[in-house]
Amino acid sequence: MELKKLIASSYGEADKNFAGHGYDIERAVQSIVQANEEGVGLKKFLQIHKDYLISKNCSSEHIELQLEKVKNIDFYFKND
Repeated sequence: MELKKLIASSYGEADKNFAGHGYDIERAVQSIVQANEEGVGLKKFLQIHKDYLISKNCSSEHIELQLEKVKNIDFYFKND
C-alpha cells in the first residue's frame, strides 16, 4: 500500500484521531516500516501526516495534538 494511504488509514474515519483503534495502530506501524524502507525521514513523515489532516479540514489545534501522538512511540503498541 502507498505510504500516504497507510498514513490516512492510521486515523479514525470520523474523529481523525491517530491510532485510536486496533486497525489504526496496525496501519500506523506499517507506515513507519514503509517510511523507513522508502528512506523517508521524520520531518517528511510528519509533513505527510500534517498534509493529510489539513486535507480533512482539521483545526490547527487538532493537527498539533495528532502530530504529538505520531511522535510518541506508545501509540504504536496495541497491547499496552
